[in-house]
Amino acid sequence: MVIFSGKGNETTDDFYITSSKWRALWTVEKQFPDPEIGVYFAAFVYKDDKILEMMGHVSEEGNGKSVFRSKGSHYLKTNCVMAKWKIEIQEYIIK
Repeated sequence: MVIFSGKGNETTDDFYITSSKWRALWTVEKQFPDPEIGVYFAAFVYKDDKILEMMGHVSEEGNGKSVFRSKGSHYLKTNCVMAKWKIEIQEYIIK
């Protein structure tokens, strides 16, 4: 399991996936409590310096889960305005 968190636009460190299936659990919270201020969040999974897939996209606080089928080295890029985010990467263990 790997956890990334931040505010704004970021590129994460690489993480390595050994199984054929993994998921990302993500949470987005407003950075400021003002109800007039909205948020924007989008995250993308990269592999071999190319976008593999969009992980999530919201314009309000919330959370979500995305499942991927791709082994090897990956990293994430976030595009985020007025919010803080947390992304947890979990590999599926095949028994």
